Amino acid sequence: MSQSLWLTAAMMGLFVFTLPVADTHLSTMLQTQIPPDLQGRVFAVRQMLAQSVSPLSIVLFGGLAGRVPAGQILAGLGVFAVIASLLPLLKQDVRQMGNEETTP
Repeated sequence: MSQSLWLTAAMMGLFVFTLPVADTHLSTMLQTQIPPDLQGRVFAVRQMLAQSVSPLSIVLFGGLAGRVPAGQILAGLGVFAVIASLLPLLKQDVRQMGNEETTP
């Protein structure tokens, strides 16, 4: 929604920088919660789902881009990403993940 090319580029760079941070957190949680003999399957399905979203997003937002300014699409997706990131925190199971005591 900014009129400044430099501000927009900086915000997009910040967004791209946060993706590996979020991915590392998710990968660590999955590695600690999933038994080692199932991790390969789980990570393969996770990667397949992540890659299958890309063509879908091109179809969905390609048509929308002709009707709505790109800034509004990016702002809407940013709001959606924040909401989607915060929703899991409403579940106590998610907030408690990793706090289980391990027994020898």
